[in-house]
Amino acid sequence: MSSPPPSSNTPPPAPRTAVVTGASSGLGVAIAEALGALGWRVAVGARRRDRLDDTARRVEEAGGRAFAHELDVSRPDSVDRFFTAVETELGVADVVVNNAGLSHPGLLKDATPDVIGEEIAVNLAGPAYVCQRALVPLYAGGLRGDFVFISSDAKR
Repeated sequence: MSSPPPSSNTPPPAPRTAVVTGASSGLGVAIAEALGALGWRVAVGARRRDRLDDTARRVEEAGGRAFAHELDVSRPDSVDRFFTAVETELGVADVVVNNAGLSHPGLLKDATPDVIGEEIAVNLAGPAYVCQRALVPLYAGGLRGDFVFISSDAKR
């Protein structure tokens, strides 16, 4: 049995607060813009800070509220600074889109330990650091959230 359509007196759901990592190009920009079109508050983070202002502009043009802040997901101190700034500016993030990632094309046999370490730090440890930090205020406030992980199979 289907539920009846919402009443015209039912207010729309409150806008959510989202974090999008890797938001300086490509899919991260598109995701941030789409969340802005929902009227959400969207915090965008990436290492390339100079490109985040354009993403923030696109979020706001789509109808959302944007906040841009430098973020290196491979560094827990950067993740903490990012979330502290987001919480001060927009409130607790209840949506986290782990989109940051990198790849050094080539054969595994040719990769240096530094290259392998960087890929692991950004693509594996980074999302863990982001989620760990995002969960702190959610748990403290008895809140729920949604976490999205984007990855690629185009690896070594």
